[in-house]
Amino acid sequence: MTSKSSPCNSSSTIRSLPQTAFVPYEVSYTVPATATSLTIRTIATDLGGASSSSVPITVAVSANSAPVVSLLKPQSGSVLIEGQTIELLAQASDDGEVKKIVFTVGGVELPADLSAPFWTTYTVPMGVSSLTISATATDDKGLSSTVTETFAVTPATPTTVTGRVVTLANQPLAGATVSVFGEFFAQTAPDGTFSIAGVPTLRGRISVTASAIIDGQQSRKKLRCRMENYSLSKTQGTRR
Repeated sequence: MTSKSSPCNSSSTIRSLPQTAFVPYEVSYTVPATATSLTIRTIATDLGGASSSSVPITVAVSANSAPVVSLLKPQSGSVLIEGQTIELLAQASDDGEVKKIVFTVGGVELPADLSAPFWTTYTVPMGVSSLTISATATDDKGLSSTVTETFAVTPATPTTVTGRVVTLANQPLAGATVSVFGEFFAQTAPDGTFSIAGVPTLRGRISVTASAIIDGQQSRKKLRCRMENYSLSKTQGTRR
């Protein structure tokens, strides 16, 4: 016995689908994009050529909806910091399948993320006061939707590094050159203390190195000394 189905859409277009001769009797059909309903009937034919038709049934067709997308990170209302590496995280749902999410930051489109979790990182540029971030989700039917949010950006707040350099004999070491990141320098006072202002806080761990002239020769290695009262204190940053 063979079976074939004939769907017709709301505009009364009748389409005959390929016959199937094996159980289970099933075929695939792509619902037209403009259809609002489908009427389906099945015709069965036996080996003798006799056939009969099923009672037609009509089913409603819902329009394909665009994905619903939301931006999870940065969180709404967050204030970003110049030079900060931030996470971009979005989620999306769809009546079909979400195929990709594309982040756009400051007007620059980032590479598409093709699978969940839809996540990447981005370094906030210097010299901007705000940053607009968008996430565009596209489904398996080609429909897309976008969520956009603008975040305030503030300069990185620097810190002041203070401490005291002493010898192993616990004597203050005056005139030593103290540096952080190889860019920020200070000289130790007669009591061995130092203070370095304006040190950025977004470069990771802050390490202090001291060097000095000992017995008329410049020490090019880290001195065998210790830091006393080493501390960090934040100061208010100003935009250049």
